[in-house]
Order: sequence, then C-alpha cells, then structure tokens
Amino acid sequence: MSQNLSRGSDTLRAAVGAYDLKFYVVQGLELVAGAVNLTLMGMNVRDGLKLAGKLQPKG
Repeated sequence: MSQNLSRGSDTLRAAVGAYDLKFYVVQGLELVAGAVNLTLMGMNVRDGLKLAGKLQPKG
C-alpha cells in the first residue's frame, strides 16, 4: 500500500492522510505568499485612500 501512495497523486495522498515533508513545505510557502498578498493589498488600499484625499498622509 505504501508503494502505491508514493506513486499516487498528491490529492490521493492527502485524502488518506499521508502528509509528508513536501506537503508541509508547500503549505508553509502558501501561508507566506498569502501573508505577503494581504500586506500588499492593504498597502494598495492605504495608498488609494491617500490619492483620493480621504486619508491624510502622516508627517
């Protein structure tokens, strides 16, 4: 059975709960990418409000 899992798709492996280092590395990268994405979206909103004059720049 373990030989079949090592050759199977990642979806099949996750479905049966066979999580390995590769899975956790990819999940970690996705978390970091998501955090960067949220940060950039927040900065974009802030800058848009400044350009629209609805938020006063600090300083």
